[in-house]
Amino acid sequence: MLRFKNAFQRVSHHYAKGAVQHLCPLLLETLAKHDEADDEDDWTPAKAAGVCVMLLAQCVGDTILDCVMPFFAHFSSQDWKYKEAAIMAFGSILDGPDPSKLTPLVQQAIPALINSMSDPNVSGKLSIFET
Repeated sequence: MLRFKNAFQRVSHHYAKGAVQHLCPLLLETLAKHDEADDEDDWTPAKAAGVCVMLLAQCVGDTILDCVMPFFAHFSSQDWKYKEAAIMAFGSILDGPDPSKLTPLVQQAIPALINSMSDPNVSGKLSIFET
């Protein structure tokens, strides 16, 4: 009888860490490609991008921060699609990086999120509550 010791051992080769700088710009732009007419229950490219950003953050941890932080400038964007995309990206990365790295980021983001509550776009308000 053959025994396969550790035959199914998982080994990470950190491919995602090498790809994150290339994937993030595409995913973040896709987050902004949605329409007010999109149904909440429909699976859209923007929703898929949000899930990808979340899973990528869980996979690469702190590495994602350098890629997404510049996108958070859209918190104050006049374009509601980019404002909502920045809020969704922010919420999507919260379960990946080390909490000690996220704390200052969250402290900086809270005033911008509160200011976004006055946004006349209802969709943007819903994103804040999801975060």
